[in-house]
Parts: sequence; C-alpha cells; structure tokens
Amino acid sequence: MKIKILEQRTGWLLGKVSLLDYIESLTKENFNYEIQRGIVSNPFLDTILNAVNSNTPLAPISLVTKNVGAVCDTVEIKQFNILDGLQRTFRLWIYYQLSKLAVEKSSGDYKIITEEFRDTCDNYSMAVSPRQVRSLFKKESKINVWNLKDKYANFDLYLYLWSGLSVDQEIKQMLILNAGQKQMNLNHQFELMYIRLFTENEFSDDRIKIIRSKDRKPKERKVGEYLLSSVIIGVQSLVNMKPMRLSRDMLYKDYDSQSNISLSAVEDVFTIEFIQRFLDILLQLDSKISSCQALSDWFVKDTTIAGVMAGIGASINSLSCAPSEILNRMNASVAKIKNADDFALLQYEGAYKKLSSAKLNIGMVVRKAIMFYTEALLKEKQMSWVDAFNMAIMKNMNYEKG
Repeated sequence: MKIKILEQRTGWLLGKVSLLDYIESLTKENFNYEIQRGIVSNPFLDTILNAVNSNTPLAPISLVTKNVGAVCDTVEIKQFNILDGLQRTFRLWIYYQLSKLAVEKSSGDYKIITEEFRDTCDNYSMAVSPRQVRSLFKKESKINVWNLKDKYANFDLYLYLWSGLSVDQEIKQMLILNAGQKQMNLNHQFELMYIRLFTENEFSDDRIKIIRSKDRKPKERKVGEYLLSSVIIGVQSLVNMKPMRLSRDMLYKDYDSQSNISLSAVEDVFTIEFIQRFLDILLQLDSKISSCQALSDWFVKDTTIAGVMAGIGASINSLSCAPSEILNRMNASVAKIKNADDFALLQYEGAYKKLSSAKLNIGMVVRKAIMFYTEALLKEKQMSWVDAFNMAIMKNMNYEKG
C-alpha cells in the first residue's frame, strides 16, 4: 500500500490513501492482531457506507508498522497492524468482500453469496446485519455490490502511521486512542498490559489454556482453562495478601507518562517464569477442587480465585517473600489441600444464600469470606462458612464506618 505523506514527524506520519487501496492491502491476519479488541456490535457504524457515498471524511485510522520505505512524498508499507479503526475497517472490508464475490460469481442473489462468504468469514454477521447485506444487493441502493469498488476507489482515507514502537508502546498508544471513544472493556485493558507474558509463554502442561475476553467462551469449562484477567486477579491477590478485583484505579495508578506502561505495583512477579509456575500450581489446585462441573464453575469465578489466592497469600505472609519464595510456599500450601471436600461447597452455598444484597457489598463479602476460610484451612484452624461470612460482614461494616 502506497500512502501519500501529508505531514511527517519523528515516529509517525499523517497520510492519505484511497479506501480501495487500503482495503485491498488487508489480510485476515489484520483482524487477528493480538492486542486489538474483538469485533463488537456498534449500531453507529451501520451507516458508514453513507459517508463513503457522500464523500464525507471518516476519522483517521491509526496503523503501526515495523518498516517504512519512504520515497519523496510517499511511503510504501507491506505489513501493518491496526491500532485504532478496527471496527470501521472490518465493516468496510466485509462490504468489499461481498461485492467482490458477487461480481466474480455474476450473482445478485445475496443468499447464495452470503452462504459462500460465511465459509471463509463466519463472524461477519457480528458486524453487518442481514438488512444491510440485502440493501447492498439492491441496484437502487446508492452503494451496491456492482458500484462499490468504484466508490471505494474515489474515496480518500486518512491514516496515522506509527513506526518503530515496542509492544508496550503500541499498547500505550492504543489505550490513549480509545480515550473519548466507546470505552474499552476493563478486562481487555488489563489483558493489553500483560499480554506479552502469555503470548510468549509455553506452558509445561497442555491442559493450561488462557482465554481472552474477546475469545468465545467454552460451554463447559475444563480444568486448566482460565480467563487471562482472572489469572491477573489471582496473582495480584496472592502477592498483596488480600482479594483484588479489576478497577480503573488499579489500572492507572502506576502509570508513568515518562516511560512505558508500568506493569504493576508488584512488577517483580509479573515475569514469564513467575506466571508459568503460578499457573502450574494453580492447575494442581484446580485438579483437586474441580471434581464436578459445579465445583469447576465455582473455582474459576473471579471472586473465588481472588479469595483463595488471598487466603494462601495471607497464610504464607507473601508480602515479606521474594517471588521465588512466594511460589515455593504457595506450592507447599496447595499440597496441604486434599480434595474438594476441604471447601464444603454445599455449606458455602447455604451460607451464601443468607446474604442480603440490599445491605451488603456482596462481591467484597464473598471474596473476603473465601479468603478467611482458605487461610484458616491452611493454618489447620476450624472455621465454618457461616463463621467466614460473618467475619467478612463485620470487616466490611467496620471498613464502611471507617
């Protein structure tokens, strides 16, 4: 793709390209960029073809590339990723692919074309509705499958092109670009901050599977399958000796505008080696507790993982330990847990049902109750779930009083 340079600064440039050149330069890999969010429904983009037809400028799309070959007032790039503008790009690409297929098949039957297109792009309906597709196949429509290519060729698209960014810098730039737009899912923002620890990680046990928020969740969760955000919560809770939850305050409190995004207040533990061993030990615990689907579903909840890991952290006094020692003590603690009976899920559910959401911060109480119960279990102290919940309620009330 050749881009006409309009303005150039260190590390980035503003350029212009025809919409057709941009769309034709895309591959399916452009929609699988690890740090991008998944395709989401967005009714505001349903009329994007109206802007193309009326030649109304779209907001610039931001791309990032490794190598830039500049010649005079143009720059040519062969590979790039989309930092901002994925949703718009995906919809425009779908329209183009449908048009291209219709012309190749000399068919104006949208049912035949969409059926064939679905074989190569089964998630297109997440972005483009049947009504929009039908409109594209009507000759009276201002943009249809027969004139779309010409419309794209005559439409100027403006691009910001970034180059030479590290992964962390790309993530930082993406978070900045999302400011003021449809707010990025909080889980996804945390995933961006820690993604390299998981994409560069090879787990010793092939049962371990990390699931992104944009991935399709399995109908029945298996032992060893964890949401990436839940793993982050678990590590934070273990090291801080208290049940953590994702929050925007936690996301930005360590942000340093003079450097890349800081990983965490406990940055020393967020290494590939630590995460790998943490997950191996978590899998051991998961295997002991998740003896049936009900227990498996309970264990993998954020409230449970946060509470159990906080309980382990409190029992081993993790704040006073080096990362390697935290893992050694965590491993020894998990070895003390025999099986699912240690967590008496039926008693837990009975105590949980007695809570009144109108009077309590249920999430906070549950996390703390699980922490107190786990800590007592590991220290071989007798504690019922009723006692654990009562203690959590008292702590919560004292906190609110203040």
